[in-house]
Amino acid sequence: MKPKFPFRAVLLPIVLTIGLFPPTALSRDRGNGHEQQAESARNGDVPWGALSGDEQATLKDHRRNWTGYSPAEQEKLRQGARRYLDLPPGERDAVKRKQQQYKNMSPQEREQLREKYRKHRD
Repeated sequence: MKPKFPFRAVLLPIVLTIGLFPPTALSRDRGNGHEQQAESARNGDVPWGALSGDEQATLKDHRRNWTGYSPAEQEKLRQGARRYLDLPPGERDAVKRKQQQYKNMSPQEREQLREKYRKHRD
């Protein structure tokens, strides 16, 4: 039986938000230096300086831990930022509201939401 509310309309902004602002594990800040950026580039990482100004503004909460993320995580965040930046302003506002709602949820509520999403996706 299908839910009576627009499940996708509620989940899409939340999924976009989770993609843009995933809960991050504790990671050490490895500092910011040209030497470190050169090493990051050799490892396939995306140096923070290679992001556009809009991408940096969107991902500002991740700057401190950026070098601690794997290249795949960095690229996923960058793609999420690009999707977000491509949204019309009204949809961006909706994503921000959903992000705030998600942040205000208890850990149990977040887990329940993730579980509903998993079940709905399968």
